[in-house]
Amino acid sequence: MSFEAQALQLTVAAGKSFTVLNVYRAPSGSIDTFVDELSVVIDELLDSGCRLLLMGDFNCPGTTSTCVDDRLTMLLSEYGLRPVNSQPTCYNPQTGTENLLDLLIESEDDDSALHSVVTRSVTFSDHRAVVGKLRLKRPPAPVVSFRQRDLKNVDISALRLHLASSQLVTAPSDDPDECMDSFIGDIVAALDKEVRVRNFCRRCSRVANRWLSSEATEAKRESRQLERKFTRLRTTQATTPIEPPAP
Repeated sequence: MSFEAQALQLTVAAGKSFTVLNVYRAPSGSIDTFVDELSVVIDELLDSGCRLLLMGDFNCPGTTSTCVDDRLTMLLSEYGLRPVNSQPTCYNPQTGTENLLDLLIESEDDDSALHSVVTRSVTFSDHRAVVGKLRLKRPPAPVVSFRQRDLKNVDISALRLHLASSQLVTAPSDDPDECMDSFIGDIVAALDKEVRVRNFCRRCSRVANRWLSSEATEAKRESRQLERKFTRLRTTQATTPIEPPAP
């Protein structure tokens, strides 16, 4: 081919897939040949069914510094593609002219998948960098539902009064087994009345430490516990781990 190309498939959030084609065309080649060969490559990539993004140094300057060659424009129009940047990306000091050579190209039906596109000067190239962002919707975070007692909103005074009026306190039995049964029953009855079971939802946590050893995981957990303790107490003693008793 008369140009260099790299193609990759990019799968992002919400299962959306893009086929990204990076192109470099040498300025000395024929634009007619380039356009014909590029059309063949685009045909093959469109067969994948993914959304198509083109980028790179096309070296097809137009009649002004903010447009490209009409032959490339016509080719892109045939496939429903459009450049999203129109500022010149290269300055030729010999002629004193600027040209639009580097492009970010998206489908016209893509509802502005690329946005916030800017052209920036860089120190490592005579071309300016074209930077943009993909407009993607973040998928809803997976959640898990569970039921438990709402321990954070307990009326301690009401719970104490309920337990104080329980049978274990007011009329305890002499039989230890009956006392134990009464104790369990009174506690459950008090919790059922004062600390009801509610439905909760929380985000599913992502395991980010799969590569850690069991010792490192335990050390990390202890460090987090000490951090939370220091946040509550604000003393240096809170950051000192408790040593286990000597055997």
